[in-house]
Amino acid sequence: MREIEVKYYGKLTELLGRNEEKVKTTAQTIGDFSQFLREYHPVLVNITLKIAQNNTIETADSVLSNAKVDVFPPFSGG
Repeated sequence: MREIEVKYYGKLTELLGRNEEKVKTTAQTIGDFSQFLREYHPVLVNITLKIAQNNTIETADSVLSNAKVDVFPPFSGG
């Protein structure tokens, strides 16, 4: 188990009532970590999460390699 520093952005900060926290997880991939966050915060169950490491949005099969991640709500370009 390792500790991950998580920063939340956009409407996620309103839903969770915080913009950052530290969590302990056994997740090995971004997909596993996304699932962990939905279990840890059930309010996120129906929300698509974008998770970034090193300023790069990762895919579900990417390895969770950082102790710091950024979590974004769905967004679209324009």
